[in-house]
Amino acid sequence: MMFLRLTPVILANLVFAAHMSRSNSNILALIVLLFTFSLLITKSWLIRVWQVYLLGAGVLWLVDMIGYVQLRMAAGTPWIRLAVILSVVALFTFFAAYWLEKPAIKNVYK
Repeated sequence: MMFLRLTPVILANLVFAAHMSRSNSNILALIVLLFTFSLLITKSWLIRVWQVYLLGAGVLWLVDMIGYVQLRMAAGTPWIRLAVILSVVALFTFFAAYWLEKPAIKNVYK
């Protein structure tokens, strides 16, 4: 049941791992994937670690979005769809960090 409650967090992490893999950072992608298993540890401090991690991942999505948009603009290729998609992914990642504040999750991580 806890797995279903953590679905947004796990999904945000899997998408971030895919982004790392796409950036040819396969070792970092593996570390991100393995970090998912830390959710099995039910310590209260782990929620804060995950929130900081997801906030950092969201910021990285925005930084990368700006870089990709600049590349596309310089090449004269369409960039609006890219900006929208990566902004939505960043917002979802921020939402996943907020999701960890739910009482149902905090009760498990005491």
